[in-house]
Amino acid sequence: MCKRKISETLIDFAKPFLDIVDDNTTEQEISAGFIVVITVWNSMVFDQWWGENCLDKIRSQLLKMNDPRSTRLLEVLAERKRKLFPHDLRAVGRYSFTFKNGNLHLHAEARMDQAVQTALRTGKTLPISRGSSSPILPR
Repeated sequence: MCKRKISETLIDFAKPFLDIVDDNTTEQEISAGFIVVITVWNSMVFDQWWGENCLDKIRSQLLKMNDPRSTRLLEVLAERKRKLFPHDLRAVGRYSFTFKNGNLHLHAEARMDQAVQTALRTGKTLPISRGSSSPILPR
């Protein structure tokens, strides 16, 4: 199910955000963008794990903040997760950024719910609806 490192998967998932990053984008802006990226990813994973409506709660909070860019990013990322990563059930635990050889790197830990781990190990039907480092971009 998960052949790539979670950091590689997140960078691929974050492509809509990374496409707007340029030389003028600050570390703080990259960090804030990845908070949205990881929050959307995790909320959709939690929705699958537990049948919750975490994504709707995040959407509601963003609408209250009246930040159209973040709301649009949420919608684009949610659609990307549904289309490209529907069966990746890893949540993101701790994560951080570092600079190495002129590149910005993402370090991320994958986490998985115990019920999901057990179902995957035993081959039972999943109760859901259908620490690594990777370079993000040169600096």
